[in-house]
Amino acid sequence: MSLFKDEKYENLDWISQATEPMESSLAEILAQLPETLELNYESYIFYTRNSYNLNIEVRDIMHELLHTNEAYKKMKSSSGDSLTYDEHDTLINCFEIQVDEGTILDGINKTLTGGVRMVKVKHAIDDKLIESMLGSRGLNYMRSNVSRFRLDFKRATDIMEIMGDVDGGFYRTRSSANKFSAVYNRLKKLLKENEWKIKDTELANKVGYWVADYIADGNLAAYTNFCKLKVMTHKGVAIYSMEEQQ
Repeated sequence: MSLFKDEKYENLDWISQATEPMESSLAEILAQLPETLELNYESYIFYTRNSYNLNIEVRDIMHELLHTNEAYKKMKSSSGDSLTYDEHDTLINCFEIQVDEGTILDGINKTLTGGVRMVKVKHAIDDKLIESMLGSRGLNYMRSNVSRFRLDFKRATDIMEIMGDVDGGFYRTRSSANKFSAVYNRLKKLLKENEWKIKDTELANKVGYWVADYIADGNLAAYTNFCKLKVMTHKGVAIYSMEEQQ
């Protein structure tokens, strides 16, 4: 049925359908970052302006480069979220600072002789590493947007029963904090083990948004999307995309 059509999956070549690679905004961001970034005196000072000792690190440069990275801006415009600490560190670990022997930074004459550069040393992010961070931004959204005052017991039960593997204590507890913890930890386990075979990181993040918006605010479009995604798992193949209810 077109209602449950996964256009991304259907447009993959047969090799990709067989191997089911991860699709990640993180990989797109990495691909758009420069292979080598040579620094002069002005850029060196700019990137280390918040440093106490003028030692330059990849982290200093990465923070600035992300502001002009089109893939990063696209990710932020679609979800409103920034990278998690783990995602940010994953990008940082793909680069290193190289300094030529004898390089001198002269603050009096404002010159840099020799050479300092940031170099991309990893050109791809391992699928296993990407999968280990699956849905992390959505889980962060849940923690930030659902409080004990904004959790409906019935809606939390709806979500838990769709995810399955419900502990009997979940039904007995009358604590909002315990209800939320149960929903959160069940979703975290589902994503960590990728039980639903979600292969697109942005789609995986949306699962957390949907769960939070439904149990806190009763957003029916979010609940519909969550249910549709669950139905799509019955195909037994990787899931890359779905037609969302707005």
